[in-house]
Amino acid sequence: MNSARRQSIQQGELRLQQAVARATRALTDRLSAEYTKEISSEKWNWVDGSVRDIVDTGRLRASQTVQRVTDTKYQFSWPVEYSTQVHEGTKLKGGGEWPARPWTRTALENFNAEKYFETILRRELNG
Repeated sequence: MNSARRQSIQQGELRLQQAVARATRALTDRLSAEYTKEISSEKWNWVDGSVRDIVDTGRLRASQTVQRVTDTKYQFSWPVEYSTQVHEGTKLKGGGEWPARPWTRTALENFNAEKYFETILRRELNG
């Protein structure tokens, strides 16, 4: 393979890597908004039979953190001490229960992340 062909392939690979990184960032931003929307949606069953959002004080929603691990990997977390109990549900010491309110799962069920990523990636490559 001649050097011009090799250079062309390397440029194409770099362009693809950059496009994937930009599409991943766009998807991450969109997922962040989707997770916040789920936390704020009045759709969750509560112990008294009512349907409500997950927000009491706003700490859980405000705690959402997104950490860039690599150009194509991001990690979401909600670093408040009760986030797992809210997401997964829990049994209380006094015998009661909090129902699970899995906002990350429902966001992914209601939003086609794969299609969104594909659309952004195509736009980046065809730019």
